[in-house]
Amino acid sequence: MIHPVAAYPIKPGRLFQLLLMAWFLLDIVQSLFTEIGNDESYYWVYAQLPAWGYYDHPPLVALVIRAGTWLAGDTTLGVRLFVMVMQLLFLWVLYRLSAVEHSRHHILLFFLVSFSVVMLQVYGFVATPDAPLLLFTVLFLWSYRYFLDTDYSPAGALLMAFCMAGLMYSKYHGALVILFVIFSNLKLFTKPAFYLSVVTAVVLFLPHILWQFNNDFPSLKYHLVERSKGFRWSYFPDFLVNQLPVFNPFTLGAGIYVLFRRNEKDTFERALKFVFAGFLLFFTLWNFKGRVEPHWTIAAAVPMVILIVREATVNQKLMNYIRKVITPSLLLILIARLFLMVDILPLRTEWHGDRQRVADLEAIAGDRPV
Repeated sequence: MIHPVAAYPIKPGRLFQLLLMAWFLLDIVQSLFTEIGNDESYYWVYAQLPAWGYYDHPPLVALVIRAGTWLAGDTTLGVRLFVMVMQLLFLWVLYRLSAVEHSRHHILLFFLVSFSVVMLQVYGFVATPDAPLLLFTVLFLWSYRYFLDTDYSPAGALLMAFCMAGLMYSKYHGALVILFVIFSNLKLFTKPAFYLSVVTAVVLFLPHILWQFNNDFPSLKYHLVERSKGFRWSYFPDFLVNQLPVFNPFTLGAGIYVLFRRNEKDTFERALKFVFAGFLLFFTLWNFKGRVEPHWTIAAAVPMVILIVREATVNQKLMNYIRKVITPSLLLILIARLFLMVDILPLRTEWHGDRQRVADLEAIAGDRPV
């Protein structure tokens, strides 16, 4: 007798849709039951005061939160709504960039690797500038591949300009994504369309530049001067240890293995390697200036996932590692997500107890603005 599942296997396209929706539903549940974080509250205030810029960040995160709260109100779901929607597009484009054969096996591989990256999951429901940064990182890489595939066409240049502006409106770290791609292909400077792309991106970003100028460049002063707290040798081991939970130590190990093991197949893969290695190296060296926040390297997860997925399809040793080592770690990530939703640990975090703290503060402050 033929088993019904074997007789009617799920088609690759349907499997991708089901896994994408499962990820989205998990994010919705997570959003509903996880309290607003301190940073999210801060960016919610941004959303109440529309502007072309803010003290420490560009304005896109404010627009994302404002759009969500307009639809779903000032709730946890409202604040996070468009972050969750953006991740659907992020995952779809990321899968397309992996450029592997469209099969059930490869779709499962892609979701296993993507789901294993801890902070990719976090920025699927937490509303911070890193969420739009991830989306525009993958869109920029997609536009760059199109630019290459169309032999440096003007259409590709304009598409790339839009994505570069999106990167910069998301977070200033987006400039590193752009620079590392340029460093990977200096031939760009010989292509007239590249200059069209750069000039157009600057024009699109001009409102924020003018905002900085009119407000005496507060963001530059904050990030380059005020955040500098002097150098300590302890910053280096702290940075290296903190990268493990950002990426998942097992997945990061696979990424570094692929970085050295895989020979780049074309100009685009060279760019992926430059962005991945560039972020890790740049922020390692940034420790000489001051402490590096662990999540500042998150954009490196985009090329890392693509490179791991591509290599695993031709490298059985890596595929076995993903099955036996990375896949079991997903259970730990799911448990951690549960702990964010349910306050059952003695460990205090910014994700627990906010409702009570705000109620206590309101009881004392009354009608006075706090």
